[in-house]
Amino acid sequence: MWGELYTPLDSKIDGIRSVQGKKIGVMKEDFNGWYFSELLKKFDITCEFVEMAGFEDIFKAVAANKVDAGIVNSTFGAAKQHEYGLRSTGTVFNPFEIFFAVAKGKNQEVLALLDAYLSKWQRETDSPYGKAQQKWSHSGIGTTKVTPPWLLNSIIALGGVIIIALAFIILLRRQIQRATADILQSKAVLLESEAKFRSYIDNSPDGIFVTNENGRCLEVNPATTTITGYSQEELLEMSIFDLIPPESLENAHHHLHALKEHHFASSEFEFFNKNGKRSWWSIDAVKLSATRYLGFTKDITNRRQTEEQLYQAMTAAEAANIAKSRFLANMSHEIRTPMNSMIGLIELMLRTELTREQREYADLIKLSGQNLVLLISDILDLAKIEAHKIELETRDFDLQTEITGTIKLFSLSAQEKGLTLGAQVDPDVPLLLQGDVRRLCQILNNILGNAIKFTANGSVLLHIRKETEDAEQTILRFLVTDTGIGIAADKLETIFEPFTQADNSTTRQYGGTGLGLTIANQLVGLMGGTVGVESVEGKGTTFWFTVVLAKQNPFLLPAPRPLGEKTMTASPRQEEDGGGNTRIPRILLAEDDPINQQMTKVFLTKSGYHVDVANNGRDVLKLLEEKDYSLVLMDCMMPTLSGHETTAIIRNPASAVRNHAIPVIALTANAMQEDRYNCLAAGMDDYLVKPIEVAKVLAVLEKWAPLNMSQEAETGRDGKFSPYTAAIFDKEEFIGRAMGDLELSRYVASVFVENSPEYVEAIRAALVAEDASALRQSAHKLKGAAATMALQQLSEIAALLEEFAGTGGMEKATDLLPELLKRYEQSVEALRELHMTSPEPASL
Repeated sequence: MWGELYTPLDSKIDGIRSVQGKKIGVMKEDFNGWYFSELLKKFDITCEFVEMAGFEDIFKAVAANKVDAGIVNSTFGAAKQHEYGLRSTGTVFNPFEIFFAVAKGKNQEVLALLDAYLSKWQRETDSPYGKAQQKWSHSGIGTTKVTPPWLLNSIIALGGVIIIALAFIILLRRQIQRATADILQSKAVLLESEAKFRSYIDNSPDGIFVTNENGRCLEVNPATTTITGYSQEELLEMSIFDLIPPESLENAHHHLHALKEHHFASSEFEFFNKNGKRSWWSIDAVKLSATRYLGFTKDITNRRQTEEQLYQAMTAAEAANIAKSRFLANMSHEIRTPMNSMIGLIELMLRTELTREQREYADLIKLSGQNLVLLISDILDLAKIEAHKIELETRDFDLQTEITGTIKLFSLSAQEKGLTLGAQVDPDVPLLLQGDVRRLCQILNNILGNAIKFTANGSVLLHIRKETEDAEQTILRFLVTDTGIGIAADKLETIFEPFTQADNSTTRQYGGTGLGLTIANQLVGLMGGTVGVESVEGKGTTFWFTVVLAKQNPFLLPAPRPLGEKTMTASPRQEEDGGGNTRIPRILLAEDDPINQQMTKVFLTKSGYHVDVANNGRDVLKLLEEKDYSLVLMDCMMPTLSGHETTAIIRNPASAVRNHAIPVIALTANAMQEDRYNCLAAGMDDYLVKPIEVAKVLAVLEKWAPLNMSQEAETGRDGKFSPYTAAIFDKEEFIGRAMGDLELSRYVASVFVENSPEYVEAIRAALVAEDASALRQSAHKLKGAAATMALQQLSEIAALLEEFAGTGGMEKATDLLPELLKRYEQSVEALRELHMTSPEPASL
């Protein structure tokens, strides 16, 4: 049987090396004890052997801690270890052999007596042997001995069995001897491997330790003592949790729980060393058994400090970036506010009688102010691009309309220099597109502005052609070619870098910031395109860029107009007539700066508007409670109540203002994108950046409070709906959008008639549920669909519903429902009549 070493469950003895100096219980005159002592001598290990009567006595002594361990055979140990609360150390050794023999010098007289009796029986005929021989032998033959055949066969068979058995025993013994030798060799290798492993552990720079299931240390290596500052003896009396600060204990217990559940866990903890100094450890632990856990630890204090420094540096960098953005915004505000006054007053001055010299000086002042504003805008744009704060917007647009507007924008400056300015759009270029049209126009404006600036005579031409196209998007190439001064070959590579111009004298001669092309280059990249330049010095330059744009459904926008055709005609300014059907809009200007007040009031009054002025937010609310206004121009930074706060009160249905839905236009010197979002989020309808240019203000006023606005239509914004002057259905416009194809027009009309009831039903359901968000979405869908179908009255009512839903006017929206249903029925009836008429196709 195999011999095996057993110890108490909490014993630290786990192998041959750990029994040094221990008490070991063995059975008296037992081969296992003798062999184990011989094995220890080979490793120079000494211990005290205590002899006992039997295996039961050994296990009792070990359980009572009278001895440190005991040696019994494996069969007994496996059967009794749980009964006595013991465990095997896994240390087994050579099985002992059992020999069977008669002790030398004992029972010799018995053997001699047996030999004498056997000889006497053979000589005497009356002995049992002689009688048996006479009985079975033939008569007359005498005393001749004859062996019976059966006995002979039995002896032969028995001899064969004995020979086979002896051979088997010899073979088995040799196999046992060979196996014993192999086991001894394997144990020697194992002991050697254990010694190497122990050397690795002892010399490891990382801490290695073994704990029980409660975290108590059972074994630690020297590195662990170095990291903690405690001796090995001190650590073996401690739990790993004794080293962890109270605030980290919960995380440590969670780590141990994960280790028990998943057999492996990794984490980082803050620890105390013996001197109370805190340090960070990384711990990787594995589960060896239900009661034993192995941990590997490393001091990562330096790494954590580096990470903390990097985090602080990153935080500081982010704070610096925020501070830079805020500085730019504040700088913009502080410069734009006086510039607004200066440029506005210069524009008013230019409308008066001036001498030629005075007008020349005033023009120069206005131009300088505008250049300063452009410089601020360029710096802000570049800062936003570098900070990755520019987000592209996606909306539908008509490329032809935008190009027409861009050409018109530069037509005056081109005419003043005697230049030919033109645009060519290839026939295969799709016109109904989706993308950030504002940034696209900004790119074009920068490049066209440069071309006109650096061209003294000749022409500036914009050419647009298609690169590629699929079902969803297209890549367009824009080329701006001028006959200007050109760019030297050695300057072409750096022309798109910030503050770079072809010559140092360029700024003095032509002006500019040197940022326009840089911003254009960055914006083109954001739009998925590339930019380039080709130039011959003294002959001209071609700047080109590509952009990726999505395509629209061709029936979602008005039919394209020829390039150069007017897309909007200005409404004639009308004074209030005798019948009172039209009136001059009354504007409430909320502005605390007296210069800006005077300047803005003068040019609005001269433009045909009535203007009242409020110095702060409280004055605005008071005037809105007393009078009806068409629109509020709201400065965002006013004393008492800011523009945002004032607008929020106006939109609140509980406030006492007469019209909660009155258009509010923000006036701000902050040009950052987030400021625009803040204004719109506060409930403002539009946004103007100071310095305010007369043309821009008038364009916004024309949009929200046109001079020819009817009394009824304006009152309608307050929920009192009046009949529209527009037609219910503009057949000619609708058929024109279908390129004059009557059958296609009828098909699209049938699709609208089939699908539009769900829009109306969704509006009705939202009103019943008083769900403003759902109403806003449903009304928006109906507004767009009706506008596409040229159902003008239905689209306008849906727009009012959308507006009321966004401003909290649900009661007003509910009042409009009967009118909506009425206009919807009329619209559907008009579309049905389209199938029974044959109108002439719209002229293109």
